Amino acid sequence: VNPEKVKDLILELMKRFGLAKLTAIQIINIMPQTADELRILLGSEKREFSDQDIEGILDLLRGSKQS
Repeated sequence: VNPEKVKDLILELMKRFGLAKLTAIQIINIMPQTADELRILLGSEKREFSDQDIEGILDLLRGSKQS
């Protein structure tokens, strides 16, 4: 991911999905490909994430790799 885009991506994950900054950074560093991989990273968050949230995060990550 483009280094300039990383900051925007962190902020987007925090704002749209309520993620902690550290979790957002871990997700971007690892770039999970599947819902199961992402759910492992989200395990430290204090709330449950719907399937729609999971797909939204994965879509956001996929879009960032293409730009």
